[in-house]
Amino acid sequence: MNIFKKIHLYLKYKKRKFKRVGDNADYKQLTSRYLFSENIAIGENTKILSGAFFDGVGGVTIGKCCMVAPNCTILTSNHNYNKGVEFLPFDNKMIKKKVIINDYCWVGRNVMIMPGVELGVASIIAAGSVVTKDVADYSVVGGNPAKLIKKRDEVGVNELIRSGRCINNLELNKDNKKEYL
Repeated sequence: MNIFKKIHLYLKYKKRKFKRVGDNADYKQLTSRYLFSENIAIGENTKILSGAFFDGVGGVTIGKCCMVAPNCTILTSNHNYNKGVEFLPFDNKMIKKKVIINDYCWVGRNVMIMPGVELGVASIIAAGSVVTKDVADYSVVGGNPAKLIKKRDEVGVNELIRSGRCINNLELNKDNKKEYL
């Protein structure tokens, strides 16, 4: 990383406070935006790639060893458009709902997660999906709105969890070598 990028990152995140940032979390990107970062908690060994837009007004919790691909959006609030609405198409009242991404999740590129959604342990969200409802543990979902595609091998995933094998853990991945099938 060149010196100008390091300086820019330092200045961008110098005064930004998060609710919690775990060890080895990588979230500082030039093109990412974290609104209400004091309501955002990021677990250890979690990586958030470039272009992230997290609206943390309602709260965002991301577990350990998660991967959030580029250009993902997390929204935690919506306009009031129905109950006791005073203006059209919506009024100035905001409805806040926390988003929870549990441990070992993989959120694909260009995913949008809507307010109040919880992603289950070791779930995968396919690229370009819009997640409007909770996702069960070990599920692979995709589409707009996201729907179940298949379930992961729960026994195999739990074995990897017990062994502590996390792709973002630099202790285990010193070479960080990719293999293509």
